[in-house]
Amino acid sequence: MHIKVRNIYIDAILNSSIEVNVITRLLVDRARLTIQTNLILVLKTVLRNIRKFNRACKDIEVSIGSISNMQTIIVIEDINYKLILECLFFYNAQLTFIYNNNGY
Repeated sequence: MHIKVRNIYIDAILNSSIEVNVITRLLVDRARLTIQTNLILVLKTVLRNIRKFNRACKDIEVSIGSISNMQTIIVIEDINYKLILECLFFYNAQLTFIYNNNGY
C-alpha cells in the first residue's frame, strides 16, 4: 500500500496485530524527519525476544489517500518493510475495511 509521509510516498504494510508504528532509519533520513532520542521503550515480541528502542519520530503526518493522521513512529535500523502502521492508526484515522468475496 502506498502511504504518504511528509511529501514522499512509501510502500508500507498495515498490521492490525501490532501496537507500535515502526520505520527504518533510511526512510527517516530520506523523508527528513526529526528524531527524538529522549525516550526508552522496551518491547517483548511474540517469540519472547526483547528489543530496546531509544529513537522515535513524534507528530508525523501519515496519509492514506485523503485520510491523514498524526502518528508517533519508532525508528529501527532494518525491517522487511520501510514502514509498518499499527492498530491504533486504524482507530485514530477511523479506517474501515471493505473486503471482496475472496477476502481481499
